[in-house]
Amino acid sequence: MSEAVDLVKLATAHASQGRVREALVAAKGALDSGPTDPALLSNLGTLFSLCQRFDEALRCFAAAVSAQRNNAAYWYGVATTQRSLGDFEAAEAACAQAIGLDPHHAQAHWLRSGLRRQTEQLNHVSKLEAQLAIQQTDGLSRTLLCYALAKELEDLTQYARSFEYLSSGASTYRRTLNYDVARDIDTLQCIMDSHGMQALRAAKRGYSGAAPVFVVGLPRSGTTLVERIVQSHTAVVSVGERNDFALELMRAAKAASPGQRRDRNQLVRESLGLDMEALGRRYVESVSPDDSAGRRVLDKMPINYLYCGLIHAALPDAKIICLRRDPMDSCFAAYKTFLTGPYGFSYDLDELGRYFLAFNALVEHWRAALPAEAYTEVHYESLVRHPQSEARRIIAFLDLPWQPQIDDFFESTAPSATASAAQVRQPMYVSSVGKWQHYREQLAPLTRRLESILA
Repeated sequence: MSEAVDLVKLATAHASQGRVREALVAAKGALDSGPTDPALLSNLGTLFSLCQRFDEALRCFAAAVSAQRNNAAYWYGVATTQRSLGDFEAAEAACAQAIGLDPHHAQAHWLRSGLRRQTEQLNHVSKLEAQLAIQQTDGLSRTLLCYALAKELEDLTQYARSFEYLSSGASTYRRTLNYDVARDIDTLQCIMDSHGMQALRAAKRGYSGAAPVFVVGLPRSGTTLVERIVQSHTAVVSVGERNDFALELMRAAKAASPGQRRDRNQLVRESLGLDMEALGRRYVESVSPDDSAGRRVLDKMPINYLYCGLIHAALPDAKIICLRRDPMDSCFAAYKTFLTGPYGFSYDLDELGRYFLAFNALVEHWRAALPAEAYTEVHYESLVRHPQSEARRIIAFLDLPWQPQIDDFFESTAPSATASAAQVRQPMYVSSVGKWQHYREQLAPLTRRLESILA
C-alpha cells in the first residue's frame, strides 16, 4: 500500500511539471502494485486521464466504484472517462448515479447535459432550474449549472432563455478570474513585432529529426475535427492537447539565464535567441509516446497559435494547421463553452471581441511570415461543407498518401477528451454554421466590436 501511495505522489509531481511520460511510468507502477483503497484508485484514474490513457483510467474509477458504490465523485470519474471513450450512454448512466448520490454535484449535471441533444420529451431543465434555485452563491457550481441550462435550452430552441443563463454563468465565472485582456493583447502584438519573417530566418537552425503536426486555433473552431481526420492516417499518432512546447520553452529560457526573471514580453523578445535545435529535440523527446516509432506525432493544443514562429524555428520540418472560423460563430462558440485554462477572454463578450481581433491579426501575421510548406489554414465552414476535398488537402499538405479510411474518420474509436468529444463521433454537419444568428440581438455589442473584420 505504501509503495502505491509513494508512486501516486511521484506521478502527481511529474504530471504537475508536464512530464507525462514519467508520470505514466509511476502511475503504471502504482496500478501494478494492486491498490485497493478507493481514494487512491480514484487518484490513479485522474492521473491516467491526464496522461490520455483512458482505458486504464476507467479501470481505476470502476475499481473505486466497486469498492465504494456510494461515492458520487467516483461515479463522476467513470462518467468523464466513458465520455472520452465515446460511450455516451454509459457516461449518462454514471452521471445519473453521481447525481442520485449527490444532487448538488454540479459537474455531473453539466457533463450530463452535453452528452446528447436534449428533447422536449427527455431533458433535465426543470431539475437544473430547481438545483440552481438552491445554489444561490456565486462560484463554480452556479457557473456549471447555468452552462448546463443554457445548453439544454438551446437544444430546445428556447434561445432567449438559453442566453440569459449563459450570460449569468459566464459573468459569474468571470468574477472569479484575475485576468486582464489588455495584457494578453499586448503580448500578441509583441509576438508579431518580434517574430517576423526576417527574425525567423535569422534564428539558429532547429531540430530536423522529426516532423510533428500541430493543430492550432481558437477553441471550438474545428481543431478536434482536424485532429480526428489526421489521426485516422496510420502514419500519425495523436497525443491530444499537450502543453509540452510551452513548458520546454520555459525550461530552455530558465537554463539559458539561471536566476533571471523575465516578464512575458521579455521572454517573447529573447526566445528566438535560445538554442532552437535543443528546444525542438527536447520537445520531441517529451511529447513522443512509446508507441510512436515510425509515426508522426500530432499535437492538438489550440493555444500553440502563440508559438507558430518558434515551432517553425525549433522544428523546421513540422507542419502547422491553423483553424479559422467565421468571427461571430467562432466567438459565440467559445463564449457558450465552459473553458478552463488560458482562455480568460471567453467569459465577457467585449473582451472576447477584443481578443479575437488580436488573434485574427496574429494568424494573418503567421500566414505572411511562415512558408506555405510549413503553415496552412483550414476554414471550419469549408471543412464541414466539403469534408472530402478538405481532408484530401490536409493530408496532401502533410506529404502523406491518402488512405480510404480517412473518409470515415467519425467512426474512429480513438478517445477524445475535448469539448467536442460527442460531435466528432458524428458524420459532418453544418448546423453550427451561423448559429450565432439565433442570438443576434443579445450579441449586438460583439457585432459592433468585430465590425472592422465582418463581411
